Amino acid sequence: MLCNNKNKPKVYPGQSLLELALVLPFLLFVLFGVLDLGRVFFSSITVISAAREGARYLSVYPEDVNNDVGPYAGTIQTAIREAGDSGVTLAPSEVTPSCTNSDEDSDVCDSGSPAIVTVTHDFDLVLGWFLPSPITIERTAQMVVP
Repeated sequence: MLCNNKNKPKVYPGQSLLELALVLPFLLFVLFGVLDLGRVFFSSITVISAAREGARYLSVYPEDVNNDVGPYAGTIQTAIREAGDSGVTLAPSEVTPSCTNSDEDSDVCDSGSPAIVTVTHDFDLVLGWFLPSPITIERTAQMVVP
């Protein structure tokens, strides 16, 4: 069979460039959205890890309720250090430790009660100009004081 040139689609100069200009913004939006989603998951894992580490510290050192530096200072610094090792910067106001201390010694967490640490972090998106930003990530961990 011979090739018939009458049925070939017509190609206009600049057609590919126009198609690229129409599709590229959508592709970039999807790419940055996927990157933001990955960063949010990474930050969420880091925040829960910081909360767990803070709760572990408070359960091991129940006397951290009141000390010379300030209330729960060791617990807060442990959580901040854990998050900082992963590249997420936490402020001391974002870490909220608590425990039950109802017995005669109010400066120590009660044995058998939970040591609870809540970490709240505001995460800024790359696509913050389009999507609602910042996203608040809040995670809580608790461990029993021996």
